Amino acid sequence: MKASIERPLGHDGVVSLLDGFAEAAASSPDAPLPHALVFAGPPGVGKFQTALWWAARLKCRRGTPCGSCPDCVQVAAMTHPDVLVVERIEDKKQILIKQIRPSLPSQRNEEPPPRPPLLSVMSLRAVRPGPRIGIVRDAELLGRDAETAMLKLLEEPPGFAILILVTHNPGALLPTIRSRCQIHTFGALERETLAKILERRGADPDAIAVAVALARGSAARAIALTGDPLAHRCELIATFERYARGEYPLADLVEQIAGAKPSPGDALLTLWEWQMEKTEAALGYRPDAESDTLEELLRQAEADDYTRALFRAERLHWALAALDRNANARLVIRDVLLDFKET
Repeated sequence: MKASIERPLGHDGVVSLLDGFAEAAASSPDAPLPHALVFAGPPGVGKFQTALWWAARLKCRRGTPCGSCPDCVQVAAMTHPDVLVVERIEDKKQILIKQIRPSLPSQRNEEPPPRPPLLSVMSLRAVRPGPRIGIVRDAELLGRDAETAMLKLLEEPPGFAILILVTHNPGALLPTIRSRCQIHTFGALERETLAKILERRGADPDAIAVAVALARGSAARAIALTGDPLAHRCELIATFERYARGEYPLADLVEQIAGAKPSPGDALLTLWEWQMEKTEAALGYRPDAESDTLEELLRQAEADDYTRALFRAERLHWALAALDRNANARLVIRDVLLDFKET
């Protein structure tokens, strides 16, 4: 069965440059490859998928990548012996130092990371033709001690290893990290590109039209909006508006947001986006809505003072930042919702 390693859609400049690096390395084993890169851009625009595609491009036995050889299949499954993906462990807030370097003797009793430490893997020569490749997903989540440990790899890079840091917030990385990397910027995707991505996945044409209009350049958001999450989004927004009018209990809405899947932060982000849509409507730039209910709410927002929606957006942004600092989710949600109830 073919692996899901396909040439990325959009970001033509970055993809062409990466293609050129791979072609040069294929034609001359001595051709230099960049030893460290940062893929920076908004969430959900394909940075990580591009990193996986390039890893397959460098390791594929047919050089395409073909999607069917053992190298491509294993890269797609993140099980290739020469390609290590480092990402946040599910119940942790940061990427831990033990995921970057081996544990010290005093730490040997700790639970080991799910994959070998990055420095250990990158110090070994590749098992198969091509370089070793390390991909750090959501690199902005690196703890300071983990970043400091990784500096050793950047200061003394082995000639057979490539490190790719994928992030939506390059400013969160240490300046000494950024200065040792090539930085490649990914922008929001065009609507036509989003439509092609959804067509690849076999989405319904009507669902594609709605998702593309609401995705704001994010493939991940467009994909989510073609399924059940779209209905959940509409329900959450409608419930929030009922609460703001005094027609829904505060405690019930707090529990609904706190228990939202995949996380309370995603629910708050949905409400933040909704406030920005209401701001646009109040300023005369009403965006497309994905349901009749939300269409009517946006129509009503055209007569509102845009500063109220902006205030709510700012408060929701504060709540998201508080959750990132590990604040108690229910208390944060309750505090921010208390500001929104109309009198």
